[in-house]
Amino acid sequence: MGEGDERTALDYFNRGLKILEEVGDKSGVAGFLNNIGIIFEHQGNNTKAMEYFERSLLLRVEIGDKRGEASSLNNIGALYYKQGDFNQSINYNKKALIIAEKMGIVAEGMSAARELYKSYKAMGDYRKALEMHELFIVANDSIGSDKTKQDILRQEYKYEYEKQHLSDSLAFVKEQDLKEIQHLHQLDKEQNQRYYLYVGIIFLLMLGGIVFRGYQRKKNANEIISLQKTEVENQKIIVEEKNQEILDSIIYAKRIQNAILPQEKVIKK
Repeated sequence: MGEGDERTALDYFNRGLKILEEVGDKSGVAGFLNNIGIIFEHQGNNTKAMEYFERSLLLRVEIGDKRGEASSLNNIGALYYKQGDFNQSINYNKKALIIAEKMGIVAEGMSAARELYKSYKAMGDYRKALEMHELFIVANDSIGSDKTKQDILRQEYKYEYEKQHLSDSLAFVKEQDLKEIQHLHQLDKEQNQRYYLYVGIIFLLMLGGIVFRGYQRKKNANEIISLQKTEVENQKIIVEEKNQEILDSIIYAKRIQNAILPQEKVIKK
């Protein structure tokens, strides 16, 4: 698995882990934690690998998954061996061996014996190393028996089931990613619609403002014209009144003149 593949797998495992935690699938969560730990171990990040192996172990103990518990114990023991802590490696692998022998889990028993052989040999305890190597050989040879074949077959079925469960979980994660992308696309579409709606509203408001200002200007102009017209009419009335006053004065003066002056025929005489 390349570095890019590891990052992709790690991303999907983390997403799947989150989903399984939400739905409460503790067995699936334990499997994902274990697989994430394996990826970190492969990357050389032993601290993170140990963290995920231990979380997986605690969960498997909680749900009573003995095969999973033995597997997690073996993974932790192998990681301690890689770090040079042989005492801790032996401690965890011995626990895995006890569970494997008690439950008849051949594959995990072989893994535990192999790791114990390596740790005892590294510590110089060749007697125990030989004992674990012989146990490994005996377990390996016993695979040919019918009972062991059945055990192996059952374990293979269980592995296949877990593998399928993992595949289904990853498929579910991909489906959720697709739904999330579609949801984001829908949100973008709705956001664009809202954007165009807001732009339309702003345009209508601006247009309404322009129309309203035009109306106000026209109204003001009409008011000015009306005032001017009223003023003209008032001036006309004043002029007419003045003219009437002048006319009345002329008529009045003529009457006075007629009253003072003698009659025309008298003037002629």
